[in-house]
Amino acid sequence: MPETIERLKRTIKVGLLTEQTQIDRIQLRMRPSHAPVILFLGDSRAKAWPAPETVGPHIFLNRGVGFDTSRQVLQRLP
Repeated sequence: MPETIERLKRTIKVGLLTEQTQIDRIQLRMRPSHAPVILFLGDSRAKAWPAPETVGPHIFLNRGVGFDTSRQVLQRLP
C-alpha cells in the first residue's frame, strides 16, 4: 500500500510539472513584463538563426525545432 501511495504522489508531481510546461510552453511568462519579446518559431532554419542576446530593450526568443511542420509549430503555441 505505501508503494502505491508513493507512486501516486510521483504521478501527481509529474502531472503538475507537465501541466506547468504546457501552460507556458514557450516561456513568455518568465520574461520581464517591461521588455518587448521577439519570438522566432519554425523549423531547423529558424533554430539555426543566431538571435542577438539583446537589441535595445528587446528580448529575442528562438523556439525553432528541427524538422517541425507548420502544424507542430501551431501546437506549441499557448
